[in-house]
Amino acid sequence: MSPHPPPVFVDTHCLVALLNADDEDHAAAARAVAALAERRRAAAVSDWVLAEFLSGASRRAMRRAAAALVEDLRRSTLTRVVAATRADWDAAFALYRARPDKEWSFVDCTSIVICQRLPVREVLTHDHHFSQAGFHLLLG
Repeated sequence: MSPHPPPVFVDTHCLVALLNADDEDHAAAARAVAALAERRRAAAVSDWVLAEFLSGASRRAMRRAAAALVEDLRRSTLTRVVAATRADWDAAFALYRARPDKEWSFVDCTSIVICQRLPVREVLTHDHHFSQAGFHLLLG
């Protein structure tokens, strides 16, 4: 068994909450990230999550801060940015098609596939789609 716990997956919701001080989960997200950093706990985030976050934060008022947050994540020695791959895309599309009973977005499906592969058990989000998929929500 590895001496290090698996990484925590960072979802788009957490990044939005960190960026927006008016978000209802801003304080909880900031505390959770600070606690992870204090414990030197590894995190993982995907190219898809970063793309979704940057797309949502493309307005001029948020753009610079969003870019800075992504740069910080990419430079962090504790954060692994999982590259977008065709294999993950194909697996996510298969999951998307296999679960018509769920309202999981395609980015959620890519995140679920990546979390299963890493393996990750905890996700920095309050998005109940991740609990439906069997993960523990750290902002839930």
